[in-house]
Amino acid sequence: MSGRRTNELKEYLSAIELRLRNLETLCYKQGDPFTLDVIKRFIKAGFSRETVTLGLLRDEYLVSLRHKLEAGAISEKRYRKYEIAWDHFMTLNGFRPGQLAVEVKNKDIMDFKFRLQEKNFEPSTIAGFLHCVKVFFNYGQRNGYISRNPYDGFVIGKKTKEVRFLTDEEVERIKTVHLSSDKLERVRDLFVFQCRTALSYVDMSLLEPEDFKIDSVDGILYINKKRKKNGMEFFVVVLPEPLAIAQKYDFTLPIISCQRYNDYLKEIGILCGIDKPLHSHIARHTAATWLLNHSVPMPVVQKCLGHRVGSRVTTHYAKLLDRSVIDEMKKLM
Repeated sequence: MSGRRTNELKEYLSAIELRLRNLETLCYKQGDPFTLDVIKRFIKAGFSRETVTLGLLRDEYLVSLRHKLEAGAISEKRYRKYEIAWDHFMTLNGFRPGQLAVEVKNKDIMDFKFRLQEKNFEPSTIAGFLHCVKVFFNYGQRNGYISRNPYDGFVIGKKTKEVRFLTDEEVERIKTVHLSSDKLERVRDLFVFQCRTALSYVDMSLLEPEDFKIDSVDGILYINKKRKKNGMEFFVVVLPEPLAIAQKYDFTLPIISCQRYNDYLKEIGILCGIDKPLHSHIARHTAATWLLNHSVPMPVVQKCLGHRVGSRVTTHYAKLLDRSVIDEMKKLM
């Protein structure tokens, strides 16, 4: 019996030796070092070639993403989303950069989602983090680093974030409230400009005097550019109210950093008694609401916003039409 076990052990060790020699040959062909750490990872991965660590997977994918950033295909903000999502994934799951990517299982993805929920993140934020982390593992699978994706069979379940916007009465409060400093007045001007043009803060900050153009037929002032975020074209008619603001500053708006802008908006919100969070993006939502509630067709609003036709903007803002429906039905009473 002992002789049989001895033979089985010899065969097992011979098989391991053969696999290690194959690994050595592979490393030589690929120009990679054949070190003790490589052997340890190989054994830990069940004698497979899936020896890429989580740290290496992160670094490699971010390098490819950095190339897209430098080419202008994505924004710095979008790049940072992937970094932040991966950091949350590693921290909340207690993973180390030296762990093998192949060790991550479907259960770990479910645990990640559960821990994000425990941290009281918004459902849309959780879905965004899950999507970003999935992209890392998709990259690993495409490049042969892992044969099985831990996201296989896992449904992210995208949920749309609730749209927050200001009513006409709330915008009027902002326009008429007494402000004690010039800096707050400038911030108010920028916010009202956003509320009537639907520009994002970054696109508004990139405006130059020559971007304000006059239509040769009607003599109407308009802005026609591409969005910084997605490269989509937007077309905005500059109505009398934002026109007066642009003229006040000789068409060079008093731009400050977005963080300081949002901080000052919070101050204005408190002074106005508005309990909604005042920030740069709520102005964009407010503009879309205002346009829709004044019977501007959805395709026109999409063009103003710089959204793709058929994008989620249709459902994103559909609820904002309620006020118009009520007003039109009242005429029949």
